[in-house]
Amino acid sequence: MAKPRRTRQQWIDIIEHWAQSDLTAKQYCEQHNLVLQTFHARRSDIKRSVQKRSRKFVNVIRDKPVENVMSQGVMMSDRK
Repeated sequence: MAKPRRTRQQWIDIIEHWAQSDLTAKQYCEQHNLVLQTFHARRSDIKRSVQKRSRKFVNVIRDKPVENVMSQGVMMSDRK
């Protein structure tokens, strides 16, 4: 019978636990009956998705207008 697949959150927990250990990935996988190739593949997938999310633009709301802002070497001002 096939083993049930681990969820993404379970892999995140496994990788965090490994990162806190003093073991190499190979040692950790051997001790926890994990396939090393699968461990590396899930770690890579998770790392890639985190990097992808961090590249998104964020909406910035300023409390007050910015005066005398440099833009392409030209002094800009809110004055009219």
